[in-house]
Amino acid sequence: MAQPANQKKSVDEVIKEIKMQPGFKAYILLNNDGIVVRMDQFDENVGLSYAKAVHYASHILPLYDKTRKQMELMAMNPAGVESIRLKSNSQEVIVSQIAQYTLVVIHEDVH
Repeated sequence: MAQPANQKKSVDEVIKEIKMQPGFKAYILLNNDGIVVRMDQFDENVGLSYAKAVHYASHILPLYDKTRKQMELMAMNPAGVESIRLKSNSQEVIVSQIAQYTLVVIHEDVH
């Protein structure tokens, strides 16, 4: 049975969909205080420990905040920012902030 368009998906449903995407490596769910609420990895080769997740959190939240502030300075609508993507040669980190949570998804660059 399909959900009504205005009903939001639960965090578990969103994470389940994300984990099915090609190249998925890991995710970290943070509250807006930067505390790791939940984390998971696709396989043991990723090496995402709790300490590494906290390290990601310590860099991601300030970066996301600076991005929104810069958009305000450029007279853009920061409320329109749904996510930011950071890409290297081997992986991509996607950050989305909704209400009181920030979701960080790490995946291989499959392109």
